[in-house]
Amino acid sequence: MSLDAWTIVSEYGNKIDKRIEINLVKVDRVISGSYEMYSGDELIGKGNATASRFAS
Repeated sequence: MSLDAWTIVSEYGNKIDKRIEINLVKVDRVISGSYEMYSGDELIGKGNATASRFAS
């Protein structure tokens, strides 16, 4: 699964162009992957993401 999210840049609002790319893979009940954060074309951060769901 891949998700790209951008901030809204407008004349009267936010003028900072930022985006986040998230890439995740589901294996059994765990979803894990990585993300990268950009400001314009510059990479400003990256890391790992993990989520899981357990039925009670």
